[in-house]
Amino acid sequence: MEGPSVKALSIKLSYFVGEEIKEVKGNARIKFEEIINKKINEIFSIGKNLFFKIDNKYLRIHFMMYGSIRINSFKNLKERLSLITNKGFLNFYNCYIKILDIKDFKKNFEEEVDIVSEKWNLVKVLNLIQKFKDEYICDVLLNQEVFAGVGNIIKNEALFLAKVHPLSIVAKIPQNILLDLVLETRKFSLKFLEIRIKENSLKEYLNIYRRKNCIRCNSKIKIKKLGLLNRITFYCEKCQILYT
Repeated sequence: MEGPSVKALSIKLSYFVGEEIKEVKGNARIKFEEIINKKINEIFSIGKNLFFKIDNKYLRIHFMMYGSIRINSFKNLKERLSLITNKGFLNFYNCYIKILDIKDFKKNFEEEVDIVSEKWNLVKVLNLIQKFKDEYICDVLLNQEVFAGVGNIIKNEALFLAKVHPLSIVAKIPQNILLDLVLETRKFSLKFLEIRIKENSLKEYLNIYRRKNCIRCNSKIKIKKLGLLNRITFYCEKCQILYT
């Protein structure tokens, strides 16, 4: 799940805030005793991570590539983690799950780089990008230390909207263009979040991801694995400028 989807999920799960965890099951390698019979104080997201604040602990859930959740229902699959409360239960599948203390949480997770956070900090993000000035912009957009919550869909859409070729080198992109790219990334991510909250289809809002032809010039869209991360990338060679 990309950041907007996790944020929308955290909002949906707010129904469980204040509930006591009556039972914990699953094959997650965590100490169940740290969260059982404890109250869920808060449910929120940072980047692609879903968090349950339980007393002075943070239950971290990352959905990775194939993770999923079921609310008051089951999949034909062994649960990684199941949380049972008086209001219902949550089942998590194929997820990375860990319990963090306050120190580890504050050290490793920063809301100011969360692409859909109310605390997102444009200046901080622009400064962080400069640390990766010799890298491909398509890789930097997926760097969770800079763009927490940005995944492959957002990366492709933002690059297209800002008319930047994915293999552009960060230091070669003009500052006004780089600023526009960062703002387009934020703007599309917030639209993504709005769509997920309303539980609408994202497909009709996609400009280039999984499309065959460019909506601007109608030329055939290129589909290649690009960058050091080797992620599938959709781009238009005519409309997106290569800065090298």
